[in-house]
Amino acid sequence: MVALVGTSNDTGKAAAGAAEAAGDGDVRRLIPRTDAVLADPRLALAEQRLGRAAVKQAVSRAQDCAQGVQIVVTATNASDPVLLGQWLEPSTHVVGIVSGSRFDMRREHDDEVVRRSDIVVVNLRDQIMLDEQPDLMSPIRKGYTSLDRIYELGELCTGKVSGRSHLHQITLHNNNTGMGIQFASLCKRVIETARARGLGTELPMELFVTRRSSTEMQSP
Repeated sequence: MVALVGTSNDTGKAAAGAAEAAGDGDVRRLIPRTDAVLADPRLALAEQRLGRAAVKQAVSRAQDCAQGVQIVVTATNASDPVLLGQWLEPSTHVVGIVSGSRFDMRREHDDEVVRRSDIVVVNLRDQIMLDEQPDLMSPIRKGYTSLDRIYELGELCTGKVSGRSHLHQITLHNNNTGMGIQFASLCKRVIETARARGLGTELPMELFVTRRSSTEMQSP
């Protein structure tokens, strides 16, 4: 089951993607009021995008979102943590889609989320210090983790670092930049997997470049 904490339209789109990626399509959404379940257009959006979903459940408390699920995704505009580490159960994978900075000081996770996570992965490690990102800098300053124990998504995808080594570990991916690094990091793995399974159709590179002359090409 995938739990999604957030109520924006962007979160609804994230809900669809996260649930489809998880495979079982079982989604639990946090919405502001329990009596808005049937009328909430954001839940309707999730239902529209997740036609294969076996169960769609709306809850009014973030704590309920974190119980009995395998994946918890947060995508909010919160200034204070909406997900507490004490709620996480063994084997949970946490995704923080929004990452704050020293300018807005937005936070979705408390320090305990990082402290309890056996593996912490970010898109770009340097960005933690450059932006003084609260979700990560606060637990670092408290000694709950350190920069050398936080890995980059590219390192995970290329096998430089190992992922989860046993079922009960809690893992965390903090989407800490907006530069598309996560997409580039995953691209090589996706292509290799598709080729190994004989999936998809390979297209000629010429389709993705423009010609200025018969010999000169550049990307669009």
